[in-house]
Amino acid sequence: MTTTAPGALSVTHRGHTLHVEEEPGDGPTIVLLHGFPDDRHLHDRLVPHLAGRHVVRFDFLGWGASDKPPGYPRTAHDQTAELAAVVDAIDGPVVLVAHDASGPPAIDLALLRPHRVAGLVLLNTYYGWTPSLRAPEAITLYSTPGLRVLARAVARRAPGLDRRLFTWQVGRFITDDAARAELVPRLYADFLPAREAFWRLNADLPRTLLDRRRRSRDLADLGVPTRVVFGARDPYLNPGVARALAAAFAADAELTLVPRAGHYVQVDAPGAVAERILTMPAGAPDVLDLDRRALDATAHVAEAVPRERWEAPTPCAGWRVRDVVDHLVENNRAQLAVLGGPEAGSGGGDLPRAVEALVAAAARPAAADARFPLGWQQRSARSALAVHFADVLVHGWDLARAAGLPYRFDEDLAVAAERVVSAFPDLAWGPGAAFAARLDAGPGATAGDRLLALTGRDPRWRPPATT
Repeated sequence: MTTTAPGALSVTHRGHTLHVEEEPGDGPTIVLLHGFPDDRHLHDRLVPHLAGRHVVRFDFLGWGASDKPPGYPRTAHDQTAELAAVVDAIDGPVVLVAHDASGPPAIDLALLRPHRVAGLVLLNTYYGWTPSLRAPEAITLYSTPGLRVLARAVARRAPGLDRRLFTWQVGRFITDDAARAELVPRLYADFLPAREAFWRLNADLPRTLLDRRRRSRDLADLGVPTRVVFGARDPYLNPGVARALAAAFAADAELTLVPRAGHYVQVDAPGAVAERILTMPAGAPDVLDLDRRALDATAHVAEAVPRERWEAPTPCAGWRVRDVVDHLVENNRAQLAVLGGPEAGSGGGDLPRAVEALVAAAARPAAADARFPLGWQQRSARSALAVHFADVLVHGWDLARAAGLPYRFDEDLAVAAERVVSAFPDLAWGPGAAFAARLDAGPGATAGDRLLALTGRDPRWRPPATT
C-alpha cells in the first residue's frame, strides 16, 4: 500500500487499482464496505461519528473511483479477494462493517481469516437465502434470467426511465428526506459508469444466495464477535432476515433493530450505527462457559427446592416444578446422545451429574463435528449449546420463583441469553410455540427482567397463595 495523497491509499488487485481512503486514529481498524448500487459515499454520514478511530473505506472494482476493467468477473468471490487485498495492506486486526451485497464477502473473509477479524458489524445485509428475504424490485428486474436482458436494453435506450427507476428504488432505501435529496443524485452520477458491475453482480446474485445458504451452518462455529444492526423499516432485508442472520451465529451475535431507519441504516441513523461499531467487545463469549455457568446455577436451585414444592406451579405455564426439572434433564440427555456422552439419568437428583457429563462431552474435540436438529435446520454443537444455555438459565428462574427461593441473574449471562433468544424467528412466540407472547419489561429494566419479558414471563410473578 502506498500513500498517493493525504487520506488516499492505493491497493492493487490482479493489476487493477482499488480506491481506498483512510481516516487516521486508533485501532482496531474499521473497514467500511458498500453493496450495490452504491459506493463508499454510502458511509459519508457515518464516518464523522467514528472520529478517533482508524477508518478505511473503499470502492470495489467497477464502482466509485476504483478501476473498471471491462469483462472483469464481478462476483461475490471476486469481491472477497478484493477485500482481502485491502485487509492485507492494513496492520493489525480489523472490524468489518458490511452492508447489503458486501455481507457475503465480509463473512467469507472472516471464515477464511478469523485471526485478522476482530469483529463483524452487519448492516441490512444477508449471507444466504432466507424465507423472509425480499429482493428490491430493481434487483429482481436485473437478476432474473431472460428478463434482465430486456431490462438492460431498455436502460441503454431510455436513460430518463433508467434514472427515474434508480431514483425511485434507491429513494425507498432512505427514510430521512434531507439525506435522500442529498445522496441519491450523487449515487446515480457514480452509478452510470458502474453499470456493468451492477449487471454482473445481479447476474451472480442467485448463485451467491444458494451457495452461501449451504455454507451458513459454518457461521455458528466462527467465534468472531458479531453485531447485526438493521433498519427496522427495510421491507427487503427486513427484521425477519436480521433475526435469521443473527441466529446463524449462535451466541456470538447481538441483534439491534433501529426504529424509523430503512435499508440505508447508516444514512438514516449514523449515530446509532456508530455506537454499535465503537462498542464492539474485545472477544467473543465462550458459549461452553456460558452453558456451564447456567447449568451450575440451575442445578443448585433444583437441589434447594423442598420436596413439598415439587408439585407447585411455575411461571412456565402448565408446568409444575417436577416438569421443569424433568425437561432440563431430558434436554441434557438429548444433548449427550448427539455428543456421544453417557446417559444422564432422570429426576432432580441427577441434574448435577448431568451438568458434569454434558460439559465434559461438549468440551471434547469431536463435539465440533456434531449436528443437532433445531427447528428446520441441522445446527452445530456451538449453536445448540447457545440455545441450551438460554433455556437452562430461564428455567432456573422458574424453579426459584416456584419454590420461593431468592434468585438473581448474573448480568453477563442475562445479556448473552437475551441475544440468543432475540435471534429466534417470530414463530417461536405465541400459542403452542416455545414462548408466550413477548411482554414489555418497561424503561430501566435489568437485563434479567428484559430476558424474562422476552420469553413471555412476568418478572413480578409469584406462586399462588395456598390455604
